[in-house]
Amino acid sequence: MIESHPTMYKSAMKYALNLNPGLNLHLAYEGLVTSNNVESILDLIKTNMQIWLPNASAGKASRLAVECLQNIVRHAHEGTAYVIIYHQDKVVNLQCRNLLNAEDKRKLELNYKKLQDQDPSMYQQLYRDQLKDANFNERGGAGIGLFDIAYRMGKAPIYKFEPADAEGFYYYTITIELTPTV
Repeated sequence: MIESHPTMYKSAMKYALNLNPGLNLHLAYEGLVTSNNVESILDLIKTNMQIWLPNASAGKASRLAVECLQNIVRHAHEGTAYVIIYHQDKVVNLQCRNLLNAEDKRKLELNYKKLQDQDPSMYQQLYRDQLKDANFNERGGAGIGLFDIAYRMGKAPIYKFEPADAEGFYYYTITIELTPTV
């Protein structure tokens, strides 16, 4: 079992700034994300989004952030994650990164494949189909979060998996572009 992941959690801010030295970092949170503190983290995100996005976009962006945080609570190994908000080239981005096991990675890859095989105009129907066919697992998830995000965004989010160790754990990073038209 993995004891800790200092390379991932050493500094969310350092990681964010390494994405691109020219980006404008607005929020960098790292630590536990649990059902007990999701509300506080969400308040930080909402406050930040209200500064950088128009009201209508900030509300929609907040719903996307809720979905990301719920996924972290349900699926992150050790519950530790980071959340950053930055803007670059007039696009505000929400990025979440957490550790997950190989089985959750496999399921996410299948869901991303479903999204890639569909035209974005079909995301609403894909989301509804997934919702109708959903089977809730022991963690309370039904595998529809990614489809909800894509439907609300009108496009598939940017994602990346990176091996964390030889024991089959992966770093999962999801980036959601929160343009004023979100």
